[in-house]
Amino acid sequence: MTLTVPQTSDTPTLIDELALTLPNLPNLHTIQLLACKKPGEISDALAKCKLASVRTVSIDPDAHAIARCCPNATRVLCTSGASTTMINALRTTPKITHFGGYFNWSTMTAKTSAKGTVPRCLPSKFQRLTDAFPPVSALVKHAPNLTSLDLRETQNSGGAHYTDILDIFAQLQHLRHLTISIQIRYMHEKDGVVPPLVELEAIERHAVIIDVAQRLMKTRRSVPDDVNCVLVVRFMRWSSADMSMKMREPVAYETVYTYP
Repeated sequence: MTLTVPQTSDTPTLIDELALTLPNLPNLHTIQLLACKKPGEISDALAKCKLASVRTVSIDPDAHAIARCCPNATRVLCTSGASTTMINALRTTPKITHFGGYFNWSTMTAKTSAKGTVPRCLPSKFQRLTDAFPPVSALVKHAPNLTSLDLRETQNSGGAHYTDILDIFAQLQHLRHLTISIQIRYMHEKDGVVPPLVELEAIERHAVIIDVAQRLMKTRRSVPDDVNCVLVVRFMRWSSADMSMKMREPVAYETVYTYP
């Protein structure tokens, strides 16, 4: 049984009704909440709720209280930018093996230190990375047994930080399926048509990201010998006509790499 809550339905009455109804649905295996405008009320209403039958949670990050109610969830999907609060909720889902979500680099990076301050000791490259991307570090900490990871961007950064965060995800030794979606906004459009050469140049600029991702998937030591590791790289067309699109954006190119 799948329960989907539309975007305009997070009224106090509905939230209270959900809190009363959800525990009485023993066959409920999937919850989808597309948007959340009142995270505090949802957290209060579901504070003592436990949904042991739920295996898949697809939610707005502000509805992280739902994830906290599903201790047996194995798949957690974020419908918008994954916040540190949302990722921290995964500490209550120890069985999670699949995570998918959007990352907004402009809001997820940690603030840099004030000008003129000097650290007592120089941190390692890895420590600098984990300090710079708190949600990514939290995901690795709270979901160390992930076997599948689907990363998307919330805005047109062109995969600017993928090379950094992939170094952090290298800690996920059980990871066997990695999908990276890179938003590309074409600046040379004319009448909605993108010249093939421009598309080719855009993809070639991201060769370094593919190289880092390939090296990551080739070094998974805790994956069984009879299981292939898979890397999927998607370059998503993001033009002025569909800038607001998220889950429905068309795939410009998709390449699949398999490693025995």
